[in-house]
Amino acid sequence: MTIRKLSGFFGGLLLAFGLLTGCHEPNQPAPTGEQKPAEQKAAAIGAPAEGGPQVLSAYQPESNVSELKTCNLEGVNGTSFQGQKVPVSSAKSARFLGWIAAPELASPRYVLRFEDKAASRYFQATFVPAVNRPDVAASLGDKVAHAGFTLDLDLKPIPPADYHVYLAALDGTALQACDNGRSVIVGP
Repeated sequence: MTIRKLSGFFGGLLLAFGLLTGCHEPNQPAPTGEQKPAEQKAAAIGAPAEGGPQVLSAYQPESNVSELKTCNLEGVNGTSFQGQKVPVSSAKSARFLGWIAAPELASPRYVLRFEDKAASRYFQATFVPAVNRPDVAASLGDKVAHAGFTLDLDLKPIPPADYHVYLAALDGTALQACDNGRSVIVGP
């Protein structure tokens, strides 16, 4: 009689375990209105839209540039900028991340710029900061709480070279450059 009780207990335990693990199957669709953990993480870091990475466009450098100190271009493809040139392959998209805030500008347009002054090549991509950055808000105020960004770029169209990369804010004819001394080596 003891064996029957134990087998019944273990059978019920196995059934309960099977039902519970079935509820947490990672390939099951999330219930309506909920996100899977991977989707939550992607949304939290400002994942790119379904359209894919942006393509850089050429620009001509301006002569009247003022300094902006409220930014940080933090890294590319998971590598932090730490004084060295970071190699990036043009074979796949590159993800840049950081933050920028220009609260004194009425309607700023933000850009990430690539400069190869030796060959007179200048490229940029426009973006909208929208990632929550409590660290920035704690330092600069709640008005800039969403100053963070991630930006996926298609680097195939630009020539391989060493590029100085920096952030800028434009408002009409005013340009404020925020330069942390970052450089990338774009190669194949």
